[in-house]
Amino acid sequence: MRLRLPAHALTLLVATACARAPRAEPAASAAARAPCLPDNGGITLPRGFCATIVADSLPRPRHLVVAPNGDVFVSLLGTGQAGTGGGFVGLRDTNGDGRADVQERFGDAPSSEVALYANYLYVGAPTSVLRYAL
Repeated sequence: MRLRLPAHALTLLVATACARAPRAEPAASAAARAPCLPDNGGITLPRGFCATIVADSLPRPRHLVVAPNGDVFVSLLGTGQAGTGGGFVGLRDTNGDGRADVQERFGDAPSSEVALYANYLYVGAPTSVLRYAL
């Protein structure tokens, strides 16, 4: 499912990237072990779902996708100020606490979309689509 919301609302979606429902997923995944926040990060979710804050303070997150291993990739519009452009960021929780303790940022052009397909990450930039092998 794909959601299009105002940029201020997408900060909340980044915060809830590990929202999950019961499903058959390997227990070895750090995202599968992430603890839920008692208040679900301040949002109301359907029964059977819960949320935790994975990352915050990202400059204008636009779109996100979660890889099968639990890594979260977020496209960034950026702020337009020097040194805080767009690009995208990869988030990884290596210790299972539900927070992204590894954040790897790539590029600086405003990015509007990220997608996963056939072991590649696709990132939409203003005049091109970039492809990265996972």
